[in-house]
Amino acid sequence: MGLLTNSLPDWHPAPEPLKELVKRVIESDEVKSWAGGLPNIALGNSFRREGPIMGKGAKQVPTVVGFNKMQHVHESVAVWREVCTLPEESERRKAVESGVRKMFEDEGWMDKSWPYGPKEWRE
Repeated sequence: MGLLTNSLPDWHPAPEPLKELVKRVIESDEVKSWAGGLPNIALGNSFRREGPIMGKGAKQVPTVVGFNKMQHVHESVAVWREVCTLPEESERRKAVESGVRKMFEDEGWMDKSWPYGPKEWRE
């Protein structure tokens, strides 16, 4: 929905403190130095998820991603391949993903959501 992008849209319905955090994350050295930036890091983290639903190893992850350009499809497939088939790159990636996750955890925004849309949609 545009939150975990390299350029946060003004229209995004996330609470202002979260949008401010995302802007700081985007500008962090960790994210700025990673090819593809925050979307690449976030997508890798999503493909790697483990747990009771995803299972150990996270090679078969039900992740839904929206694209509006063919380039985004190619970039996402490249991230999936890196996460699933390149262990040496995957270790470095895990460290970056962990650092970014920690930024959201430290501010209390990891795994949070917010209401959006007309009230009747939420009832």
